[in-house]
Amino acid sequence: IAVMWVLAIIILRLFVVTAMHMPGGADVNPTITTKVDGAVKSDGVHYLRIAKDGYDMSGAIAVFYPLFPLTASLVHRLGIGYVAAGQIINFVAIVLASQGLYLLTKEVTKNKRIAILAVLTWLAFPSAHFFVAFYTESMFVAFSVWSLLFLLRKRYLTASILAGLASGTRLMGIVLGFVIIVQYL
Repeated sequence: IAVMWVLAIIILRLFVVTAMHMPGGADVNPTITTKVDGAVKSDGVHYLRIAKDGYDMSGAIAVFYPLFPLTASLVHRLGIGYVAAGQIINFVAIVLASQGLYLLTKEVTKNKRIAILAVLTWLAFPSAHFFVAFYTESMFVAFSVWSLLFLLRKRYLTASILAGLASGTRLMGIVLGFVIIVQYL
């Protein structure tokens, strides 16, 4: 289900949403050469710049967390373009997040049908198209959901490592650390 959704949303994002938005802001002017590059919008332009050039600590770019652009840069070293690397990362993250959400919901509710509906609802949510953009959301959700699942199973070290990775993508990942501490105590 997640794979079919990702393909549909990529097509929608690349051919519909891309036509509705201009990439970047006045201070950022990346070269957009393909339809795939059209997935880079707003904050994604900054993540792309970090993946390509690293951090420039003199500007506001330091507020962007490093794990997603670092991963995109590493995947790029395999001979894949930066934007395509981000798309691949997000595709894998969405599939992993969907599986994790399914397992977490099934474990909490003890109901397979509710677990499937939870995943479908999450994937159908209007802002879900951000999961295929050059943003951190997909990685954050994947790490967060799996962290919570391992926490529920009382595997505190694994949950903590995943929470740490989540906080490498977004500030809200730190909250997972507090949740783990409270549950451990």
